[in-house]
Amino acid sequence: MKRIFHICSAILLLFSVNNGIAQNTLLLKVQSRITNAPISDADIIIDGKQQGSTDEKGVFIWKTNQTSLNITVIHIGFQPTKARVSFRSGQVQRLIIKLEESVENIGDVTITATRLRKPITREVVQVDVLPKELIYNVNSTRLYDAVDKVPGVTVIDGQMSIRNGSGFAYGIGSRVLVITDGMPILTADRGDMRWNFAPIEMVENLEVVKGPASVLYGAGGLNGALHIKTLWPEQGKSVARLQTFYNLVDNPRDPIKRWWWQRRPGEWGISAVAGESVRNLDYVVGVNQLTTNGYIRFTDQTQSRVTFKSRYRQRTDGKGFSFIWNASIMGSDEADFLAWADADSNFYVPLNGTSPNATMADGATRIVRQQWHMTPEVLYESKGGIRHRLAARWYRLQFKNYRNNLKTNLYNADYSIDLPLNTFTKITAGANYQYFDVFDIYNIGTRQGRNASAFFQVDYLKDRWAANAGMRYEYFSISGVESRRIPVLRIGGNYAINPTLFARANFGQGFRFPTFTEIFISTAGSEAVPIFPNLNLRPEYGWNAEIGIKKLLNVNKWKNYFDASLFWLDYKDLIEVTFGLYLPPRWDTVPSNQVPLDTIVKYLGFQAQNVAFARNTGVEFSWSSEGNLTKNLGLRTLVGYTYSLPVDVNLDSTLRNPFRYFARFFESIVSKDNPVLDAMLKYRNRHLLKVDVEAMWKGWLAGIDYRYLSKVERIDDVFRIFLPGYADQISKPGYTGNEYFINLRVGYKTNRFGQFTLIVNNVTNREYMIRFVRPEAPRNFTLQYRYEF
Repeated sequence: MKRIFHICSAILLLFSVNNGIAQNTLLLKVQSRITNAPISDADIIIDGKQQGSTDEKGVFIWKTNQTSLNITVIHIGFQPTKARVSFRSGQVQRLIIKLEESVENIGDVTITATRLRKPITREVVQVDVLPKELIYNVNSTRLYDAVDKVPGVTVIDGQMSIRNGSGFAYGIGSRVLVITDGMPILTADRGDMRWNFAPIEMVENLEVVKGPASVLYGAGGLNGALHIKTLWPEQGKSVARLQTFYNLVDNPRDPIKRWWWQRRPGEWGISAVAGESVRNLDYVVGVNQLTTNGYIRFTDQTQSRVTFKSRYRQRTDGKGFSFIWNASIMGSDEADFLAWADADSNFYVPLNGTSPNATMADGATRIVRQQWHMTPEVLYESKGGIRHRLAARWYRLQFKNYRNNLKTNLYNADYSIDLPLNTFTKITAGANYQYFDVFDIYNIGTRQGRNASAFFQVDYLKDRWAANAGMRYEYFSISGVESRRIPVLRIGGNYAINPTLFARANFGQGFRFPTFTEIFISTAGSEAVPIFPNLNLRPEYGWNAEIGIKKLLNVNKWKNYFDASLFWLDYKDLIEVTFGLYLPPRWDTVPSNQVPLDTIVKYLGFQAQNVAFARNTGVEFSWSSEGNLTKNLGLRTLVGYTYSLPVDVNLDSTLRNPFRYFARFFESIVSKDNPVLDAMLKYRNRHLLKVDVEAMWKGWLAGIDYRYLSKVERIDDVFRIFLPGYADQISKPGYTGNEYFINLRVGYKTNRFGQFTLIVNNVTNREYMIRFVRPEAPRNFTLQYRYEF
């Protein structure tokens, strides 16, 4: 190609000399900086006027009598690039311009997977980004409402799962690490996420990493990571936003299930954000207030939250020192819902008809929570690009209800360094230390734990190749339990087949240490179906492999990403809550037929158990887009389909053989026969389809949200037997267990008075359940108003 380029230049020069022409000639070639491939149809602007575009070989030829030209090259999907060319009389000037991939629109740049800024097309793992506009337009009042829109992700009763890496398991900690502005924020007692504590009013975007994140972020990232990125004002500008809404719940389709007569269920809320960037100082303040009249009886809730961020930078370009202080505090009066009373007239009433003044755990338990965190941070970036970060977080959660029975603290210190070795290679390394404690006199006792780790990762990005490799070594200790030491590795690569098509492959190990709750919780004597401790619980450990391909397609100014991936997860010692008979050690020597019946009844219950070997393989397809299809028509999509087959190899040892497993996998796609599915892990849906499409036209917006979840194949038999109404519900004529719902929204954004949006959730007013014996809301209407200054 270079030879042809030079030959063309010589011919042009010879032609101009032979004809006595003193014109200057520009021979311009436009390429991708990543792949060096030619870029056709790039617009060429010379001295402020568009003069043409490149041909199919990325070449543009221009003749002029001028002695210098100011050139700008523009192409959708790439950053505009400028150059200046000077001529001597009659000269042919050869110029090659390489375009950088654009970093605009739907999260083209991510940071979670590597802790470094990187185009989403060059990530070695699948990363999905949820933009703030979608979060606000659907009126996500709690963060899980927004996260649940991401393809391949489910959030069931507060427990997040990526690609079926987890199922519903009440009390089990999260296998997805939740990170807020670079620092994990899972609770110390249960290792779970308090979703209403996340400052959703300040969210800039959400990044979901679909693969182990344990190397960079530590324990809890076995199934992936969610990074909540909150906003900073732009340099020299201010930001202010007010949002309020009112929600009303319609009557159920079956009138007998309506329990409300004097006060209709619904929700009201208001949030506000204000911030400013003044020279070297940035600050943002967010407030949020929610009041809920629950559609499930006795589940009314209120919450108030204040969040504050401040940053002082030695230099406005980020070089030198930066000092950051983040803090948030929230008080809430909530209700944890477990199960309905029955499937008929008490469909929306908790088990045993709990009253607001209840003092015993029941179908709905009232909890008054207070939680806050303080997060100081110091950054230093040298002129050479070396970046040091030292951050700390104190996260406190306590229950202040009738028992005042739980207090937890999590102290976290994190240091990292980003070290560029050259233009193409960077090293990220660091260390982390955590101390956590819990005081729970009723269920867990007084416990302390420590966690220390060190990690490093090498990232490479040059021409067509992007790659990384890393390792983490972690030490974990809890009082009363043997300490653990675990190393994990990750490696991955990304190859640019052409400027718009990218292939990736990755392998990563992950782990999760069991939590205080899983090890020590004991509710015997306080609940009808008790939970027993397990001091022999081992850490979960496993690996995740993926191959995938991502296609970038631009139509006018409408940017589209199409992604397809095949993933494989193997987990050792996966923790599942299992129903069984858990006799104390003194009964070990007694024959089972001699154990008294009252003793058997007393020690029947649930316990966190290690599943020796779990396997999960699947496929995922997604399509995300954002931008303008025409001058006035904007279009945003978030569509995804995931199929997986998670199995417990203990239930069918033949599935340990990969060939037998994949034969079962392909058979399961079309089969509904129980023998094919008997080995499935509990509380999983094989099929998951999500479609969200939003169109914007001259201030108007209209959107549709459709979700489909296939039947949960396996649950504990005890629920079929003892939960009232459940067996009747699943045996009704026509009941398949497959669930779906449709939400609609329409809005109008005025030039002066803000945006008004009407949202109708569950348009068809279906009675459906994402989690067994927990009905979702009937059709409901939300009127939202948002004003941005």
